[in-house]
Amino acid sequence: MPGPHAISPAQLARRIGLAAAPALIDVRLPADAEADPHLLSTARSSAHTDVETLIPALQGRRAVVICARGRKLSEGAAALLRAGGTRPKCLKAGMRHGAQRACRWCRPR
Repeated sequence: MPGPHAISPAQLARRIGLAAAPALIDVRLPADAEADPHLLSTARSSAHTDVETLIPALQGRRAVVICARGRKLSEGAAALLRAGGTRPKCLKAGMRHGAQRACRWCRPR
């Protein structure tokens, strides 16, 4: 079971496509994105250093922050968003492993 600020690939897969689906924010480094050029459907790419600019658009919405491994980049970006008053979670295992379990929602960049 993921922690309080994480979401499993199975939990995310159940929410994608619903009216109340979370905003998906892909903060992978360019090298990681090139190594795996897939993007979760509806995900928005953003540099982890620019994630604070998304705070106004995410007010009152749920969000999931995604990086390659589901660790430091997504956790740091999610912490910045939480500090701005939003409610983000991180995708457990990231795009490298987590998204493969929800692959029907992946699309090429």
